Amino acid sequence: MIPKSFIQDLLNRVDIVDVIERHVPLKKAGANYVACCPFHNEKSPSFTVSQSKQFYHCFGCGVHGTAIGFVMEHLGLGYVEAIEELAQNVGMEVPHERATAGEAYQKIAPDLYELMQTATRYYREQLKLSPRAIDYLKNRGLSGEIAAKFAIGFAPDGWQNLAAAFPDYQAAALTEVGLVISGDGDKRYDRFRDRIMFPIINVRAQVIGFGGRVLDKGEPKYLNSPETPLFEKGHELYGLYQAQKAIRAGQRVLVVEGYMDVVALAQHGVAYAVATLGTATTPYHIQKLLRLADQIVFCFDGDKAGQKAAWRALENALPHLQDGKRIGFLFLPTEHDPDSFIREFGQEVFERQVSDAMPLSGYLLREISAELDLRTQEGRNQLLQRAKPLVTAIASPVTALLLRKEVAALDPSRFLATAGPLTVFLARAREIPAVLTELGRLREESFRHVGEGTGMRVDLDWFDLHYDHLVLWNREKEEVAGGYRLVRTPEVLKRFGATGLYTNTLFQYKREFFERMGNAIELGRSFIAPSYQKQYGPLLLLWKSILRYIKLHPGYNVLFGAVSISSEFSVASRRLIAECMYRAASGHPLRKLVKPRNPLRRKPGFRGELDRMPQMVRNFEGLSTVVNDLENGARDIPVLLRQYNKLGGVVLAFNLDPDFSDALDGLIVLDLRNTDPAMLRRYQ
Repeated sequence: MIPKSFIQDLLNRVDIVDVIERHVPLKKAGANYVACCPFHNEKSPSFTVSQSKQFYHCFGCGVHGTAIGFVMEHLGLGYVEAIEELAQNVGMEVPHERATAGEAYQKIAPDLYELMQTATRYYREQLKLSPRAIDYLKNRGLSGEIAAKFAIGFAPDGWQNLAAAFPDYQAAALTEVGLVISGDGDKRYDRFRDRIMFPIINVRAQVIGFGGRVLDKGEPKYLNSPETPLFEKGHELYGLYQAQKAIRAGQRVLVVEGYMDVVALAQHGVAYAVATLGTATTPYHIQKLLRLADQIVFCFDGDKAGQKAAWRALENALPHLQDGKRIGFLFLPTEHDPDSFIREFGQEVFERQVSDAMPLSGYLLREISAELDLRTQEGRNQLLQRAKPLVTAIASPVTALLLRKEVAALDPSRFLATAGPLTVFLARAREIPAVLTELGRLREESFRHVGEGTGMRVDLDWFDLHYDHLVLWNREKEEVAGGYRLVRTPEVLKRFGATGLYTNTLFQYKREFFERMGNAIELGRSFIAPSYQKQYGPLLLLWKSILRYIKLHPGYNVLFGAVSISSEFSVASRRLIAECMYRAASGHPLRKLVKPRNPLRRKPGFRGELDRMPQMVRNFEGLSTVVNDLENGARDIPVLLRQYNKLGGVVLAFNLDPDFSDALDGLIVLDLRNTDPAMLRRYQ
């Protein structure tokens, strides 16, 4: 413990103007000094420093405090660390009182930091001498500039290479800081051998430890410094020193799992990432980051280990949530980590994923409601029991109240159907990237399609009002089996016209088409996992969910969408298509109001069911020669067509798919106003 008398003496010795001006340029304004606030973005100065009162205050965001408070907030230091920082600047030595009997304060000798700095210089020099290590970094896409920014080095293979950097290789201090290991019989050897070296630097620009990564195959893949007087894993974050300026500017910090993730993200322009040091996210990490930024986004792999790490981070974050601060979770596809994802898709796509990260409340609710049937009283009771200890852990009163409301209002209607391990539920757009990578891609296509067609950017809140995603989820395997993007068309048409619809890329609509249909729902992009495409049960469950979705939206009575036609259809399936086509060709009122953008040309030699079609639809020839469009889940079409046919669906037109030259996209319309009510109730 630090005596209060020393703290007061320290505040009397330091000048708050000098302290703040090391980090923020101040301008004299009367008796005070002013600047643009370093804690929020602003154009006009509202940050005031009083030299007479030794106090700072921002009239924009309300932050205020003494010199100690400023160092804590601006550098992300703890209380004791901030005092030590200020004391060092004015040449004072911090005295420590024993808090309890037998507890002694361990003073860190300045020469320990110098040892770490010497090792850093040695490793950096060795990197320049190793073409193999340089090639490794180049192959990972890293430039010399980024390697220098993070002081990356190389520890050569060999047992006592550090003897070249430290004449007294037997010094106990080398063991104390974790650079050297002492074995049996006074044998000593380097801890890090044949590894890329990542110095761990604290916010005071001091090297306190190292992380080493193997170049080739080997275990462990990453090796960290042990706990030392300089280094505590649970208190430090890799890359925080290099990232703190970007974190302050954007008020956002991204927490990832590995050193290479941080460095690769910085290489591609994402400069606000940090990494935990071989340990789970701790409460100390949360507190430190919330002092620096308004938003923390945890980015983990989508596998079980990533899910486990995310839940641990959530549990440790709950007691430290603050009103006005946000925490989110981003899960990348299982085949990617941040390094590989940003190299494949680029900065823009990655940062869009970060911006759309699932909020803490959404992730919490998703996890505690997993495998529960919320349509039953028992399921809702279990949900409340799971939520109670988590909500109780939240210290922030406003945040706790809002989460309680979300738990109480969790909508059972989001869970549309369940059969065995399969569940179909409605996913909000904000949840898609974190929960479902395949549907996340569909949502990206939604944004791109609407943006390209209208030149406008659709925000997520508006997107949630008019676009829904049905998700077919296998609880046992914890995987996505399929899904649909559903569009409630009236508002979309009002804002964007037909360009807001996926099918507009395939078919040309006359305005009267939508006037005739009234309130309609477009079945937009779809995804069916290959292992589920030939199974009847999952597809029927998805179809029932679509009709239950219709039931949840009174006044919406028409379904329409594009389906891809497969050459592998059975005779029975082709007969269904023929029946749907015949129904449309027999004078359907909508048929003349839509036409394909890329129509088929007439060809001789019609066979089978198509030979019986009227002349006006004979240009739809080619079913037996069309390839199977697996990407759009073409094998599910026979199942869905059978349901369409039972309820009176019609095929209005066929379009040659522009992306797949041999594939056919059929426009199917189902007007439920003309459907037998008894038949419809069987599904709903």
